[in-house]
Amino acid sequence: MKADKQIQGYSPQTLKTYNVQFNLLVNSFGNISIQELSTNSLKVYLGKAAEKLKQVGQQQQSPSLHNINIA
Repeated sequence: MKADKQIQGYSPQTLKTYNVQFNLLVNSFGNISIQELSTNSLKVYLGKAAEKLKQVGQQQQSPSLHNINIA
């Protein structure tokens, strides 16, 4: 798969990011067969991942908002 993506022009950084995300997905579900993976379970996983990203984004914005001086 990696060779296919390199041929398609994906950068090494994109491939690294895909690998990290794939490993997070696998770690989240544990050692299950592909037949056990349902559309709904993937939706739940993506919903939780989106919520985590939202929280991280809010945490990163908060310090910068405190530094704004309004006269």
